[in-house]
Amino acid sequence: MTTVYLLLHVYHNPRSGEETKTIGIYSSEEKAMAAAEAQRELPGFSDYPDGFQCQEVELDQIWPMPKRVTYPPEAYRIRPVS
Repeated sequence: MTTVYLLLHVYHNPRSGEETKTIGIYSSEEKAMAAAEAQRELPGFSDYPDGFQCQEVELDQIWPMPKRVTYPPEAYRIRPVS
């Protein structure tokens, strides 16, 4: 199986609720973390610098996705990037 690393930026916006941005998919955790560091100070990310998350994902797998379920922000804390 091939493993990739999904980098997300997740935060709670007081006006619109939870916001999730997919930053990219990387071949290593180190590359995903480097991408997070490169974007941490940019507009859109600097207000929530701790919102980056890196999720290890196996390719060619079905992801179980619940229907119409809203999770609290802490449920998305897969692996914070620091």
